[in-house]
Amino acid sequence: LEEEVRQARLQRAQEEYEDLALVSRMITVWEKLKKVRADQGFTSTRVDLKFKKKNMSLQKDEEQRQHELDAELGEKRRKHEQDLRAKETSWEVEQKKIQDQVDKLNSKIAALQEQEAQANMGVPVDDDEEDDEDNDDDLDDEAVSPGSPDKAAKKKRTVTPADQRLATKLLDERMAEEEMLEKTKELLERHNAKQPKASDDPFDESAAIEEIKEKHKRTKRNPGSPIYIPMFNDQRSRTETGSLPATPEGEKEKKRRGKIKSMQLFLRILVNGRPLTNPNGRDFEADLVPVSGAGDSSFSFVVKQVVQLAPTSGMPQIVLQLHERGWVY
Repeated sequence: LEEEVRQARLQRAQEEYEDLALVSRMITVWEKLKKVRADQGFTSTRVDLKFKKKNMSLQKDEEQRQHELDAELGEKRRKHEQDLRAKETSWEVEQKKIQDQVDKLNSKIAALQEQEAQANMGVPVDDDEEDDEDNDDDLDDEAVSPGSPDKAAKKKRTVTPADQRLATKLLDERMAEEEMLEKTKELLERHNAKQPKASDDPFDESAAIEEIKEKHKRTKRNPGSPIYIPMFNDQRSRTETGSLPATPEGEKEKKRRGKIKSMQLFLRILVNGRPLTNPNGRDFEADLVPVSGAGDSSFSFVVKQVVQLAPTSGMPQIVLQLHERGWVY
C-alpha cells in the first residue's frame, strides 16, 4: 500500500510538471505568433488562444507543499535505511566468506601437523630385529604382558630417509599454509574494521530537505501563484484578401491564397499495391472539391464520389494517394 501511494504521488507530481511546462510553451509560442501577425499586418487563420487566470490559495498551496515535502523526506529516510541494511548484509556475507577460509586453513594446518609428527616418529621396529646387546632388555619386556600398553610404548621406532623427506615436505607445506592463514586473518581484521554502522553514515535531514525544496522550485509553481488555463477557439476573423497590406508579406499572402484557390486535387486509390481502375482501364481519380464558403485561404476539400469495393479474399490493403493537377514549375 505504501508503494502504491508513493507511485500515485509521483505520477501526480509528474503530471503537474508536464501541465506547467506545456502551458509555459503554449504562452511562448502564442506570443511569437501574435508578434508575427503584428509585424505582417494581417491574419491568415481563425486560430485564437486565450488564457483564463485561476487564482489559488496561498495557505492551501503551502499546506500541500509541506505534505509533499514530508512524504518525500520519509521516502529518503527509508531509502537511506534500506541502503544501510544492504551494506550490512553484504558485509556479513563477505565476513562469513573470509571466516570460512580461516577455519579451513586452521583445519588443514592441524592435519599437516599431525602428519608431520607421524613422519618424524618413523616406523616401529619388531623385537626380532634387535641386536644381541639388547637381549637383557627383551627379557625384561617378557615380564610384561603381550597386550600391555607399556610394551607398546617401549617399542622402538626408526626414521627412514623417506620419512625425513616427507616430514620436510609437510613442514614446507604447513609453513606456506600458516603464512596464508596470517594474511587471511589480517584481511579479516581489516574487513571487521569496515563494518557498516548507522553512526558512521547518519541520515542528513537538513540536506535532504534542501534537496527536496530545490527540486520543488524547478518543477512546481510557487505557492499562491495563479494557474493559467488555455482557451482555444477558431472564431477569429481573417483579413480579407482585398484588405491585405501593400507590403512584400502582403503580396506573398495574396499569391499563396490565389494558388490555394486555383489548386486542383484528386485522389488515387491503391488496393493491395495496385491502382484502382475505371471500366475503361484507366486509373480511377476522385476529384477533391473545395468546401463551399470556405474562402480563398482554406485547405478544406471534400470528395463527392462514392467508391464501392468488393474484396475477393482476406482484408485488402487500401492506400489513398493525394495528387495535384497543374504545371510543374
